Amino acid sequence: MQRSDGSWVKFRMGPYDGHSDGMSKANWMISFLSGAKAAGQDYGIYGAPRPDSVNSLTPLGEALLSVSKWTDNPWTIGEQRRPLALMLDYYCGWTPPRHLYSFEERVVWHCIPYGPCDEGMDQAFDLFYPGYTWAGYFRDERGFITPTPNGDCADVLLNDASPEVMKKYPVIWLISDEDYSGDEAFLERLRQYVEAGGHLICGGKPLETILDKWFNQKLGKSMESVCSFDERGKTMLREAYYTVRELENASGWDVHYRSESGLPVIIGNKLGLGRISGLMSTHGLTDNITSPGFDMWDYLQYKHDHSYELLNCVKQHVKKLVAAASPLYIEGRDIYYSINTVKDGEYVLCLYNPGQEDWNGGIAASGGGKLVLTPVDGPLDWKGTVNGNKVNLSANEMLILNAKVKM
Repeated sequence: MQRSDGSWVKFRMGPYDGHSDGMSKANWMISFLSGAKAAGQDYGIYGAPRPDSVNSLTPLGEALLSVSKWTDNPWTIGEQRRPLALMLDYYCGWTPPRHLYSFEERVVWHCIPYGPCDEGMDQAFDLFYPGYTWAGYFRDERGFITPTPNGDCADVLLNDASPEVMKKYPVIWLISDEDYSGDEAFLERLRQYVEAGGHLICGGKPLETILDKWFNQKLGKSMESVCSFDERGKTMLREAYYTVRELENASGWDVHYRSESGLPVIIGNKLGLGRISGLMSTHGLTDNITSPGFDMWDYLQYKHDHSYELLNCVKQHVKKLVAAASPLYIEGRDIYYSINTVKDGEYVLCLYNPGQEDWNGGIAASGGGKLVLTPVDGPLDWKGTVNGNKVNLSANEMLILNAKVKM
């Protein structure tokens, strides 16, 4: 960078400083496919000035220029599928638990310690973007673009979102510590969303309000549990300690999971064309203390990163709902992927391998039918191969595919 007096400030640059070329290129393309109008980076684009005083481009700068020219061409990317909206209260002030703009961890508004709602939002993000909190703390690119078990599937909405915006999401997970008993306008928008075919997930105070206002039902006593059973009562999931609230009258409700004492842990009911899933523990979380490996003796000297954890049954339930809204299924170990819908049966699939080893997997149509994959020619010399529905992708590389489903 050149100072005002004409001298130059040296920055550490080169192939061993800053982010890798692979992740930088992935950032640009992921931003483009998600609808961003501009993407770039601060440093690493320009090299030493030439004799004519014009800065030369580094290889990274050349790559960014080629991407810019490529995106100027007519390109049908469609609209990115985000089947899930995580909805927060307008005044919640949630921020990730770790970031570079504060010396405090797990605070909102820079000074207020995390509450159950904040912990619930963190756990929801970590469910779909595992390890996202590592970004900014490690120099090996952990957490920046994470493997996505259900794809790049989640957006964040505040509770002032319009019905037109809300109806774009098949599933809305309301994570809030407010009871909303006095906010009739918001409750009416939620009800319109569900009755029109949406699926609402909620727990804590919002669930109490909805049960009271919409179903004339109450929550009763609490009981501590350490297990959950599926609706058939055959599969047991071991949980860390959690407290579940009793539903005084569960008739008319589907019970997706129960505690070992028989209390419903996740309940479901129809409302109009849509459904409600109620989490009978606060936001579907464990109690304040988690027990890794359930070895309480070792736990005395163990400092866990989270104060709370999502119950395993909640993870299963929510991921199943999100997966049902995806037209494509990725077979193989976790990888970052996103899906754009061009039109019915035609999609743009973006794959990025953030790992250190080659990724091998398969792509299938969730609803059946023959899937035809065609690599998109791009400017970045993507190092991936496609053979039928099988894909091989080198470490720190990405691939964009046109995907057509033929029934």
